[in-house]
Amino acid sequence: MSWDHDTKWCIKALGGEEIDFRFSVLHPHVGYRHFKEGISKLKQVTGREHRDVQRYIVAAVAGAAPKGFIVAIRALIDFRYLAQSPIIDEDTCDRIEASLALFHAHKQSIIDADARVGKGDRAIDNWHIPKLELMQSVVPNIRQNGVAIQWSADITERAHITEIKIPAHSGNNQKYESQITRHLDRTEKCCRFDLATSVREAAIEFGRHHDAMNGGEYMDVDSTENHHIHTTSELLVKIDSVSNLSGPSRDLTDYFQVSSKLKKGETPDTCKPFRTFSVATTAFHLTRDANIRGATVDAAANLYGLDDLRPALADYLQRYHQQPGRIHQVAGRRIATANCQLPFEHLHVWHRLRMQSKSYHNEQLVLPAQTVDAIPSMDDWEFGRFDTVLVNTDSEKIWPRSGLDGHCVAQIRMIFLVVPRRGGEPLKGLESFLAYVERFDVVPQPVSLAPTPSRVMGRNPETQMYVVKRASRAGLRCFGDIVPLSQLRGPVQLVPCFGEVADPRLTMQNSLHYSTEFWLNPYANKESFWALRF
Repeated sequence: MSWDHDTKWCIKALGGEEIDFRFSVLHPHVGYRHFKEGISKLKQVTGREHRDVQRYIVAAVAGAAPKGFIVAIRALIDFRYLAQSPIIDEDTCDRIEASLALFHAHKQSIIDADARVGKGDRAIDNWHIPKLELMQSVVPNIRQNGVAIQWSADITERAHITEIKIPAHSGNNQKYESQITRHLDRTEKCCRFDLATSVREAAIEFGRHHDAMNGGEYMDVDSTENHHIHTTSELLVKIDSVSNLSGPSRDLTDYFQVSSKLKKGETPDTCKPFRTFSVATTAFHLTRDANIRGATVDAAANLYGLDDLRPALADYLQRYHQQPGRIHQVAGRRIATANCQLPFEHLHVWHRLRMQSKSYHNEQLVLPAQTVDAIPSMDDWEFGRFDTVLVNTDSEKIWPRSGLDGHCVAQIRMIFLVVPRRGGEPLKGLESFLAYVERFDVVPQPVSLAPTPSRVMGRNPETQMYVVKRASRAGLRCFGDIVPLSQLRGPVQLVPCFGEVADPRLTMQNSLHYSTEFWLNPYANKESFWALRF
């Protein structure tokens, strides 16, 4: 329904050219689809594209469509994200029902905007949509049967490749059915043989054995040497099989586990400081070798366009020595002068960082790592490629449960490690990886949809998103600050507040540079949705 109705309504309300431009100038992120040609003319769109459009649609139309229209679209997106939660309680059910009720309260705005049309652009003045009717049954079904199973065609699409296409390519293009069947039969036999040998090699016993010499009681056999397994998940963890016995799956590197092994000294030859480390609910991973090795402070400042890099480093050192171990704030104030002296002269610089978090609903579940870029100006990127992240400013607030409280949004401009002078020891406060970041401030928003409401720090009433802008003082853009890399908590996405008509000078390279205000997008993924919306 999201593609067949919501998206088509938005395209009709804004016009294909306008909405295509807005999508084309969004800042691209590694791992997310970027619609450089827009969305109005997409053909053969799959479920993956449907989800990617959903991530941005609310922020893209905000400011250009009527308020009631935006509320209706946002309510439907909220409904889908809430209904796909892995854990649903009575409070979540109430939120799902409230989202659907909110849509019905504002759906007339879609008809009033002439966005509800059929073939030949003929206006439709009713809501006879079977998929919309189905939404009424979601909460009653959850209350009766539990959390929805989350059916998806992705699994069956993948099965068509592994069970049909790959076996067919192994034959001679003759008698497909018999050859595919034989291929699958032999594959299954190999899998069973691998399972049997792996279990034997791991010395695993299933359950308990009956011992006639012990009065018919059950007892463990060789309990000091054998592992007793009672579930499939336990078995797959214990054995070391050649093939993937659990079926096709995406490999997930657990950087938390890697970090733990490094701390325990299980890999003594690893470079220090460790390129993989973790704090709280976030793990970090950098490549072993820096992208720029041994650059002078002034050369790095010139390459990244950071005129205040030297005084920022001096201020960081001063703050560290005054209060060691404190959480560093991103204030943008300068105490040191531009030509101040530093006890070091060279830096190793990285262009990319991998960040991994844990699930909002299950702190034991590790999520796939996300890539954060901090790449300087290149031929095809005039302003560089610098992603935005959350920076922790209060040690008592734990992301993602704390939401934006105790955190600030910042653009990461450089990732580096200070190189001690030759023969010298690492300097206090400079032994670990650091980042130069520039802060965004939350913009006060109206507390309601009334014509002249009061304004407070909070979410916009139409989109329920935070609005942020670059920190400034006396009308001038604030400097950034140096913070330990360990204060970063996760990547976030900013979407420019385009207003009624987007500035035609914007491009995907400069939209974060020239735009003045941004939506902090909670719909970027389902984890940030829970952290930034509730």
